[in-house]
Amino acid sequence: QLANVNSNTVNNWYHTFRVWIATYQEEQIAKSAGEFELDESYFGGVKKKTHAEERRKRGRGAENKISMFGIKKRDDGSVYTQIIGKCLKINLIAHY
Repeated sequence: QLANVNSNTVNNWYHTFRVWIATYQEEQIAKSAGEFELDESYFGGVKKKTHAEERRKRGRGAENKISMFGIKKRDDGSVYTQIIGKCLKINLIAHY
């Protein structure tokens, strides 16, 4: 009796909110149904006009490059991309 509302009214509102939440979740699940393609890429060019010591480094390092992660839905071709700091599992989960 803190809010001066009948318990039946509270139960009805609680039930209504739960139905709204369930409907929203079903809509979100329907949107995310289907097949997706996931990929990460690194963008950025090679440093030019560097000293010989710096050019000797081998490999395709991502040190001075920007990493991006993308999701493509195969059904309708919609694409979602996000620039991420480091391509680590915890960073990818935090963005999606």
